[in-house]
Order: sequence, then structure tokens, then C-alpha cells
Amino acid sequence: MKMAYSCRGASRSKVWERGCQLARALSVSLLLMVTVTAHMSKAFGFAGEDVLCGRPWHHEDITKRALMGGEPVYEGAGFDPAAADAVAWHADYIDSYLYNPLFWAQGSVSSDGISSDRTKAALVGFSELAKLHFDDTFTIEGLRANWVRYAAGTLAGLYWAAMREGPGIGDVGAAHNIIGVSVHAVQDFYSHSNWVDYPYRRCMTWHQTEPARRNVNSPLYSGAYERTRSGAPRHHGAYSMACSLLRGDTMDSVLQPICGGLSPLQNFVICEEWRLCRNAGSVTVSVNHWVPENLVLLEPTGIALDSTWLSRVQAPERRLVTDELNFRPGKGGMYFPRSHCQSIIGTHSPHSTESERCVENEERPEVCTSDADYVFAGVKDLAIRATMEWIDYLDEVIGPSPGRAVDARALPPRQRLAWFWWERVKREGSAAGLASVQQCWQEDLISDPDKLVDAERTGQFEDLCRLPYQFLSAGPYPVVNPSAVDLESAASADGWYLRLRLRTGTTSGDGTDADVTAVVSLPSGETESIVLDHLPKTDRRGTTDNILLIYDDFEEGDDDTYTIGPFTERPQSLQLRNDAAGLAEALEALVDDLANDIVQAATSLRRTIFTVVAGGADFVGRAKDFLTARQISSALSSRNRIERTLLVDGGDQGVYEFTYQINEGTAPLTQQERDDGWIVVEIKAQRLKIIREASVDRLSFADEPFVVFLTAPYNGRTEQANAYLSDVIPAPDDPDEKPEPGGPASDPLNVHNFPRQTGSGTFIRLPPHGSVVMSVEVYEHDDDKAVDREQLRRTFASGADRETRQDPDRFLHTLGRLLGAPWRLQYIDVFAFHRGANVQAGEVFRSQLLGETIEADGESDEFTLQWDDVVTLLTEDQSIDSWTSTERNPWLPPPEDATGGQQVTANPGGTLTAQVRGISGHARVGLCSRQYR
Repeated sequence: MKMAYSCRGASRSKVWERGCQLARALSVSLLLMVTVTAHMSKAFGFAGEDVLCGRPWHHEDITKRALMGGEPVYEGAGFDPAAADAVAWHADYIDSYLYNPLFWAQGSVSSDGISSDRTKAALVGFSELAKLHFDDTFTIEGLRANWVRYAAGTLAGLYWAAMREGPGIGDVGAAHNIIGVSVHAVQDFYSHSNWVDYPYRRCMTWHQTEPARRNVNSPLYSGAYERTRSGAPRHHGAYSMACSLLRGDTMDSVLQPICGGLSPLQNFVICEEWRLCRNAGSVTVSVNHWVPENLVLLEPTGIALDSTWLSRVQAPERRLVTDELNFRPGKGGMYFPRSHCQSIIGTHSPHSTESERCVENEERPEVCTSDADYVFAGVKDLAIRATMEWIDYLDEVIGPSPGRAVDARALPPRQRLAWFWWERVKREGSAAGLASVQQCWQEDLISDPDKLVDAERTGQFEDLCRLPYQFLSAGPYPVVNPSAVDLESAASADGWYLRLRLRTGTTSGDGTDADVTAVVSLPSGETESIVLDHLPKTDRRGTTDNILLIYDDFEEGDDDTYTIGPFTERPQSLQLRNDAAGLAEALEALVDDLANDIVQAATSLRRTIFTVVAGGADFVGRAKDFLTARQISSALSSRNRIERTLLVDGGDQGVYEFTYQINEGTAPLTQQERDDGWIVVEIKAQRLKIIREASVDRLSFADEPFVVFLTAPYNGRTEQANAYLSDVIPAPDDPDEKPEPGGPASDPLNVHNFPRQTGSGTFIRLPPHGSVVMSVEVYEHDDDKAVDREQLRRTFASGADRETRQDPDRFLHTLGRLLGAPWRLQYIDVFAFHRGANVQAGEVFRSQLLGETIEADGESDEFTLQWDDVVTLLTEDQSIDSWTSTERNPWLPPPEDATGGQQVTANPGGTLTAQVRGISGHARVGLCSRQYR
């Protein structure tokens, strides 16, 4: 498949112009990376059996099966085909808006009179859409908070969609978007978390399992994806576009001399990538020929089980199967016969024709040929049943479903309205009855029904006045999640949010280049100021580190939506401020930029000199360990301390053994923590054993090692992790060095013991279900400075190299604000919602054609928010956190055939040992260990 790139015919937004300028300057290698990306139509998140053609796309297949049913084992949730197809589209294409540049480019041109800038929409939505995948959450409390977040956001969003254009009219397409992204998150929980790692909970969904049993033997977490890897229990797993290009005999022969130990270029970025890629695992070994030959999965592999070919690669990382893909002892068994494996995976589903490679007669991959495939089938079955449960929950909260034989005419007016609206969502397609698609304040007539449907669906992601998914995504993420050094971790995303829809006047000169800030007044008398800016945000104030991703807000005719919050109190009023800059501020910014440029130039020069002459610290390799509180307590009960050794194999850069020690700690615990079973331990770097030093080095003779050791506790609290940076360790074979007493020069085994007084140890507190990650990186000193080594410590802990971040040009930004003209606000609509155990929502301010001009450095009138129309959608006793599913696992025997505590035979060849009790007429299984072989 060939990919063409052109700037012609594109919407001429500033971000697109910058993209075109950047594309013209790309190197050949980067263009090759984009080409490889284009061959991978979907990214992680229940992708496709075929990475190019689907067969099927799993999110789409899961959603359709759950919503429509039609199979004996899945009853379905009562959606008609048109509605189910629309929801499934949104559930699947959220990943395309996140990770598929080819899809962005296809939508960034005019088609059939519809102007779309999909690239801009993808950049604007990236940081929000990334929150809808159940990733980066390492505590049971954080996972529970995610369920509440997604459920509350779904209900608030559906109410907003129902009230659009007036009661009884609504926006069915927006409702399908909200449901689609919510079920995407629900499904990802089962493939991105370690839920299925233990058979005792494998046959039950989260909501079928008693809260006390959800993390009995293993702490629950999901894989790290957008967060740093060094402090995560497990990584999600990721493709590497760079490794897909840098691996192979040809590239190895080219890069070996360039990046070898004697080369002054060995610490350049491409060499660092190449060294990491040497240990990357190529998935082509484990799957069939239809996977691109150069597709590479980064090491270490992750835990995501999004398809059978990924399960074959990553189920071993979960310690579920061996390298031969057979179940490990104690981890085997599924709750359905293997004969049903292939029907669950769904290779029978119609495949797409997105590529010329997707032809009818192409041989399809064989599935269910290993226990790893069997694991994926179980994950997908859980996702299907959990999606049906999700709709059951919405049915219960929104209103009775037709299947319950309720006379809608007997319902109260508000409930009757909700019931009829919910029925429309379940029965109609997104564009049912429409002849035009509304693009914010414009409408385009479309004669082709298929194009009308496409435009209505894509508009939910691409029309910046809509973005319904923000009801779920807005606010900090992840929450209740201890973080690495220099990264904050929010305690909650619950609270009040304001959804602001702002339209700038359409007359020339109505827009502004100044910052626009929302000033929110709270009942306590405090105010909060939030910059309204469609950027990939790195903090709540809306700043960014990448000026290429800036979207120019508040141009004439813009009709945009911004969701701000959470606020701990219900906001009282709102003002909009036009933050233009003064001349003094612009001059100050110019001076600061000049000073920063000098510092950065000096830093870059110093780094360049050291890279060419000495190279800075040489990266050797890294290793990681992960222990639960139960494992630590058990080991310490039988001996005074724990010692564990990690092997760091850097190839020609050297091989080392790093040992750390765990002792009982002395930090104080509260009486309640003692009663609950908390423990305190000290974890410290113990020693480094030199197995083999680097076989080659450059002109510098200062090739001694040093280590960075990180301990990252996941204890349900927000204490920050600790990173220890060792001193440079004198080489044992260097006569010019003066080793410390007891150091490696006097030790024939080349062992260096880290001195205790250097801060190599740290005390951590863990609850009974807590866990801790230990990560180490080994470097070789090459005349680098102490400040450089300290930067490595911060980078390892936080995942960000702060010194090398290029801040946006402050002077140019300030100059734009200086020249910012008065801003004409034509229209404002404010919709408020509360996310948490109690869900409330409603419109609190609307002013058609306001026409207010806000002068540079001025403020709008104060808009007093009216709360009369805000309704309660959910009370605490209806929260998803306390909701129990009454769906029965269809693979298990019906309630009338099961007796508590007895062994029952369900199907030939299989047995079920179950503890059963009745809830709402359905069987509840606390333990499931059916063995089918």
C-alpha cells in the first residue's frame, strides 16, 4: 500500500500549515516511519485479528454482539442494528483518532461540500481520548474511581444529548458517541488490567464479583501506557515505529559502526533507539504472515491482550502461559469448552475492505491453536458480557426498558421523556431522519445517505462545538494513583464541571490572538482562573511543551467547546477575560527568551562537545522487579531480610548484577493501619557486581559504572517514589583509581557495596494488598558532569528530561497577545454537570447572539449561573460503585441446576467448582475454576 502526502486542498488552519512546513522538512527515515504507521490501521485496544484488515475489529465486534445479541450465548442489550452499528463505530474509531495519522490525513480535505480538519481534531482531542482506555492505573482505589468516572460521565452526557435542541428532540448521534467511548473503556478493562491473571475471578466480570474478592490474591492494576514505565508494575506494551525500521541485517550493518563503543556518535538519539531495539521482540515470530514483516513490539513486553497475536506475545509476560504458550501450573482452565474459542474470537465476522490487501480469498489466520489464544477468547467473552451489563445499568438508571413490560403512559412526565429518548437511542441510527449535518453553527445538505451518516459520526469527534466524550474524559487522570518523582497524582476527578460553548463573531476583526481565561467564582469567595486553550494539556492551566501542536483559538467564526473543572463547590458565576499583553511584558519576554537561548545554546554546545569527545554517560541497560506486600511479609516472617538480584545485560556495553535488599522498616504506622495489616519496609541498593565491563569505549578512559535505582510504591496513597543515584564506582582494573575501602579493587569478584549513608535506602508503607516496583538503570561514566547524572535520575523517575524540553517561544506568544484585538463574543452556552456518586446535570446559562465586545486586557460581564434546570440523575445508592450485575454467565449452569458448595457438571469434559448464592434470581459465583482441556 502506498501513502501519498499533500498539502493541497487542505483546510488552511494554522496547525495544518505548520504540519505542512514540518512535513517538507522531514527526513527520509521519518517518512518511512509514517509509512509503517499507515500500514497499521488500528492501534492497541482490542484491535484486529488482522492488523490491516480486522477480521474482525474486536471493539466493533464486541459492541455489536453485546448490543444486538443474536447468538445463543449472548442475549444482547436490545439495540436495533442501525443504533448498534453507530455505537460500535464510535467504540472502534476512538483509537483511529488517537493513533492513526493516515486516518487523520484522509479526513483533512474537503469532501462532498463538507470541510473537515481531522488532524486538528485529533491533536485537540488526544489528551482527552487517551483517558478512556483504563490504562495507567495501579491501585484498586484508582480502578474503582475509573468505573465511577465513566458511568457518571455517560449519564451526564446522555442527559445533555437528550436536551440538545430542546426536550424531545435531542442529539442521537452524540448519545451514540458517548455510549461508544464508554463501552470502549469498559472493554479495555479486561484486556489492559491483570483481572484474568487468576482463575478464581476469570469467569466473572467486575460487577459480578464481590468487592472484597476483587484483589484477594493479586493486587489489581492496569498497564502503563501514557505514563513512565520505570515505576509501573507492568507496561501495556507498545509498537515501536523506530524499531520496525532500525531492526534487520541491513540497518544493523549500517548502525553497528556508527553506534559502536568507539564512535563519537554513540549517544545520539538514533543510536540510543537502535540499542533499545536490539532487544525488542519481533512479533513476526509468533503470528501468521499477514503481520507486517518489520512490526516490532518494544521490550519489555506488556500485558495488553487485545488480539490473539498480541496474547501470544504478551500472555507470557503475565506469567499465564509458558514460552511454548501452554498454561502454567495453577493458571490454566477456562469456563467454556475450547470448541467455543473460535466462535468467541469471531474470525467469522465480515472483514473490512479498507485496503487492497483485504481480499475475500486471502487465507485467514488460524486461531485457538494455543492456550494463549484461549486466554484471549476468555478476555473477549468478559468484554462482551460486561458491555451488556453496562447497558443494563443504563437501563435501570434512565428508565424501564420495553422488555420489562412497563406501560410508558403510566410513568411520571420526566421519566416518560427519558424512556422515549432512551428508546430512540436504542432504535435509530445516528443520522436517522436527517437530510443535513450540523457543523456547529453551519449546516451542510448531503444527498448521499452514506456520506450523511459518516459526516454525522465523524462530527462528534471533529466539530469542536460538540466533543461529547469530554463528559467522561474531563479532569485529572489517572487518580488515586501514586506517581513517580516530579509527577503529581490527583486524589479524585469527582466534582463540578462547566461545559462552555463559545462562538466568536463572524465579522472580520472579531477574533483575537490574546489568551482567553475563564474566571469562575465559588460560594466560598474563592475564584479559579483557567486558560481556555485547545492544546494537549500538561497541567490544569492548559500549558503545553510542544508549540507545534498549538491550535489557534478564538479566530473569527470559531465555535468551540471547553470543559473545565473539577470544582469542589458549585460555581456561582463566570467571567471571560481577554488577556492581552502590555509592551513591558513583551519586552520582558524578549529578554527572557534571549537569556534562555544563551543558556540552551551553552548547554547544547557542552553536550555536543562531550558527545563527540567523550560522549557523556553511556547507557548500559535496565531491569525491573515487582513484589506484593503479601510476598514481602511472607518472606520477612521467615528471615530477617530479603535480597534479590537483577541482571542488567548491555551486550558490548557490559553485563552487571544489581542486588537490592528489603528489611523491616521503622517508620511509624497509625493504630488503624496496624489493625488493617499495613507493613513498613526499607528498600536499599545493596551492591553491584561487574560480570563484564564494556568491550570497547571511546577516547575517554573514565568508563566506571554508576546506577540509578527507583522504588515506586503503589499503596493507595500519594507519597512520591524515591530514586537513588549512586556515586561513580571506581573500576577495579584501573591502577590510577583509588577505590574506597572494601571496594571492587580488593574484591576478586568485582563487587561494589553501596555505602548506607548515601541515601541508598528508602522507607515505604504498604497496605495488605499493596505492591512495589524496583527499577534500576546502569550507566558507564564518560567524563560526564554530576549535573548530567542528576538529570538522568530525574528523567528515570519522571519519564521526562526537563533540561532538554524546548519551551514555546515566550516572546512570540506574548507578541501575539500584545497585538490581540478586542474579542467579540457572539454566543455562550454553559452546561454544568457533577461527576461522582451523585450525578447532576443541566444548562445553567445561555445567551443567543450576545454580541459583547471584550476589549484587550478586559473582562466580560459577569454571567450569573442559574441552577433551576439542573436535575439529579443519580443518587449515591444507585452509583455504579455499589451496583451489582444480575447478568448470568451463560457458560455456567443455570441457578436451578447449581447448589451451593457442590461440584456440578456443566458440559461433557468440564467441571465447575463453585460457591453459589442467589441474587435477584440469578446465580452468583464466587469461585470459578472450570477446567476444559
